[in-house]
Amino acid sequence: MTLTAGEPGESVGSQGLAVWRMLQQAQVRITRGLEADLLVGHDLALASYDVLLRLSEASERRLRIERPGRAGAALAQRPDPSRRPSPA
Repeated sequence: MTLTAGEPGESVGSQGLAVWRMLQQAQVRITRGLEADLLVGHDLALASYDVLLRLSEASERRLRIERPGRAGAALAQRPDPSRRPSPA
């Protein structure tokens, strides 16, 4: 399998893939650590914190509830940092 980098025809070598895996693993560890700290310290899930953060930054601290279809599509496009990357 060949993965391409920034330029057309440029491939990512095994060293690049190793760096990418390390980045993903670090993101998973950080996310899990944040989730654990929020749950223990505030009984708050990371997803709930994300909603509260968005509300605090929103105009008039209000957000419009999205239709399930649109929200589901947006969630499907976001990577799940808690999911472990599968071995290559």
